[in-house]
Formats: sequence, structure tokens, C-alpha cells
Amino acid sequence: MSQLSGTAALMFAFSFATAAHAAETLSAKAYDRDGDGVLNAAETLIWRLHAQDAVLARYDTNFNGKIDAAEAEAMRTESTASFGDRSRSVKTDVLFFSNRKVAEIDKVAATRPPPPPPEIESKPSPKDCDLQQRLFIRRDRLDTYQFRDGSFMTGTVPRDKAKGASVSFTHDDIARSDSATINGRVSYVLVQNDPMNPCFAGLPKDPYAVPDFRTPSLFGSTVAVWVDGQGTISSPQAKSERSALKSGLDAQVGVIGGPLFDYQFLIASPYAQTDFRGEARAYGFTAAWEPIASDARLGGSLKAPPSPYLNWFWQVRAEVDLKHVDQVGSTALSRGDYIWGGGTARLHLIPFPDLSVYDAFGVAPFPSLVNRFYADLTLQYHREFDRGIDALQWAAEVGFNITADGGSSISVRYTDGTDKDTLVKARQYLIALNYKL
Repeated sequence: MSQLSGTAALMFAFSFATAAHAAETLSAKAYDRDGDGVLNAAETLIWRLHAQDAVLARYDTNFNGKIDAAEAEAMRTESTASFGDRSRSVKTDVLFFSNRKVAEIDKVAATRPPPPPPEIESKPSPKDCDLQQRLFIRRDRLDTYQFRDGSFMTGTVPRDKAKGASVSFTHDDIARSDSATINGRVSYVLVQNDPMNPCFAGLPKDPYAVPDFRTPSLFGSTVAVWVDGQGTISSPQAKSERSALKSGLDAQVGVIGGPLFDYQFLIASPYAQTDFRGEARAYGFTAAWEPIASDARLGGSLKAPPSPYLNWFWQVRAEVDLKHVDQVGSTALSRGDYIWGGGTARLHLIPFPDLSVYDAFGVAPFPSLVNRFYADLTLQYHREFDRGIDALQWAAEVGFNITADGGSSISVRYTDGTDKDTLVKARQYLIALNYKL
């Protein structure tokens, strides 16, 4: 009796993994055991039994219509070997449904299809890997979120949470002048090795292998080229015109684990700088650090929003910038060397967040406004150590995502303070149409 009970349990465990075969019409050729080209009554019986029972068809290797002891042992061995993969495939559901009321579980589970069988050692097709996002159009370096997309494991950062690049144009009939203000950064990822991504060539055999998070270790790298433009150009040229146009390379490595942070990014960026007229000439090197700590909502968060009306997270970037200026152009810089140290902190507020991402029972108070609005507060401070210059700037922005995916938005921004790259002090309001990719 115990052997039959064990066999029944194993058959149930494999029912999902092999259910796709049950509906198939099995070829009769394999069941012509005597090779006479005709199925007799006994052979036809086994053929139809196997067609109706995928588990039996898989493990009844002696074609007697039963699971014998040796076949049951083969089933048990395969079940034990795949238990870890099958358990990990439903890990999210286990965490979600644990300690909930049975009535609530049935209500949600009834709307879900059966879990798919685990695809052990499955690999995405080269075509799917080629579709990964490589082009990013954002406001600045912090707005690229380390070139992560919405599927990143330590914090969802879809486009609706980004600020986006903006261009505004002004024509003055009285002064007979035109001006354009540009704030944006275009980056293109050349190489990306992310161990959390199944397209990573160095992925271990077990795609669910968990690293030791107690000790920091290198974890992934990215190389990207970029162009960054911030400032205003006018015609005819105004004395107050200031701009910075930079191009360079980001070499980024990830460090996972440690006592304080889930993930840290170290970025080295050599660059060349001019202005929108091509008159300035400078070059430099920036070394930066951007941490992620999901529990503290730093860099993104997997936690549910603290309120159905508001979600939030924040970002920090510390950097050292070494710059040599040959020609000042449309900046307030001086010729010579600069050694900057400082950083940027940015607070993101998301009114009316999408609660269904965190809880299938969550209902947004205003569904039509989910992830439509955003507000940001940015504080930048840098100190030039040789010349004793302080560059402090803060900005506040409120925006509305025009499209549901956050690809475009309209925003009102107020900026006050001194920009490190131009040393221009500004106090201005700007209404802008933003584009994000």
C-alpha cells in the first residue's frame, strides 16, 4: 500500500510538468511491439492508456500499462532531482499566499492559470536578447538608473518614474531673438553583463543560484557611450548664454552584498566638454558611486507603497570630478585645472501608485490617475578643493505623464543655484515637454 501511495504522489507531482503531452495523439508506430504493421487489441489498449495519461506514457517503459517498481523508482529519482527547480518556480506564490485566509486565496487563485512547468536550463533566444534596451534618453546620469529597466530585481524603474530629456524654444518678437533650452542625456549601451539577466553569457548552470550576500563581491558590468547637453543657446548670442555639452564613456561595475547595501555601482567616466557653439574646450574624468538599499527605498524599492495615495524612493550619487579647461567658451569657468568633490540626492514622489504590482487585492483610489503624476526634489553640492569654490543647486519639478507608459510628460521645474559644469548661477522656472526612452 505504501508503494502505491508513493507512486500516486509522484504521479500528481509530475502532472503539471507533463500535462502538455496528454492531449497529443501518440504515434501508433511505437506501440507496434511485434513489428507486423498492425496494432492488436493489447497494443491498442496500451496506446490509448498512454494517450490519456501523460505520466504513464513517460514512465511505462515496458509498455505493460502500469508503473512497476523500477519505473516508480525512476520517477522518484527524477522528481527528487527537479524538486528544487519546481519549488523555486512557485516561490513567489508561496510568499504571497502564506498566512492568508483560505477564502481570499481561493478568490485570487481561481483567476490564475496553473503554474507552467519549469524549463530547466532553458535559454532565451538570441533574438530576445537582441531586443534588450540599449538606447536611453533621459534628463541626466542619475536619471538613467544604472541602465536598468522595469525588470530589474532590486527595484522597478519603468519610464514613468524617469524625468526624461526636454527641449524648449522661445521666440521674442520685441527683442527679435530666439533661444532654445536643452536638458538631456542620450546613452547607448555597448556591452552589458548582468548576472541577473538570463542573456548573461556567464550565467551559472543553476539560474536560481543565490550568491553569498554577506560579503561584497563584483556582480556585473556595463559599458556605454553618452552625450549630455545642459543649457541655453540664443540668436543673436546673449551675454547670459551658458551651456555645457559633454560626451564620454561610462564604465560601470556592480558590487552585490555587504552589511549596508543590496547593490552598489562604481562608475568611471572619461569625457570631453564643450558648449552648444563648440567654443569651449575641456576634458576630464569622473569617478562615481551609486548605492541601492531596497529596505530603505534607496535606488528603488520592492516594498508596497506606504499609502494608497503616495509612493516614494530616493537616489544618491557621490562623485569626484577632475577637469582641465583649455577654452572657457559659453561658461563661467576659468582656464586651468579643477578638482571637484560632492554629490547629488534626489527624492521621488509618485502619487496614486499602482497597488496591484504589490498586492493583487489592492485597489487604487483613482485608477485613471495611476502613475500619471510625479514630483522630484533634487539637491546638488560640489566643492572645488584648489580654488575654494562651492557649487550648490537645488531643483523641484512636478510632472504629468501624457502617455500611459510614461514615454512622454509635461512638467514645471524650478531651479535655483550654481551649476558645477558652467559655474553659472540661475534662478528660473521652466515648463517643458519631456521624452523618455
